[in-house]
Amino acid sequence: MQPSFLSFVLVALGGAVGSAARYGVSLVALRFGLQFPIGTLTANVLGCLIIGFISQIAVKNDVLSPEMRLFLAAGFCGGFTTFSTLMLEITNLIEYHRIITAVLYVGASAIGGLLAVYSGIWIAKLWT
Repeated sequence: MQPSFLSFVLVALGGAVGSAARYGVSLVALRFGLQFPIGTLTANVLGCLIIGFISQIAVKNDVLSPEMRLFLAAGFCGGFTTFSTLMLEITNLIEYHRIITAVLYVGASAIGGLLAVYSGIWIAKLWT
């Protein structure tokens, strides 16, 4: 799909929906009152699952139009996942001398994200 005004609109709308969903995840996570940033971890891992699924569907068949893939992958997942927030939270944990928590958070985010992308691909393969 060639970049166009429609492309920008699709990414912006998807990003708005993804950002709102991310905020919702954060509100739900606050209810648990944990000292661990579970909302960001949940959004990042779930976003990885979604983008893995979308990428596999896009490769295997034409269930999703290029416009819908753009809306979901670049837009929704871009707005939903929070890598910059992840890095800031890790920095804050380190600054507060919570090194073990920071290391666990990095590991859980990286490994969880990779597993979620592969899971999304695997689910899409079963689905198609």
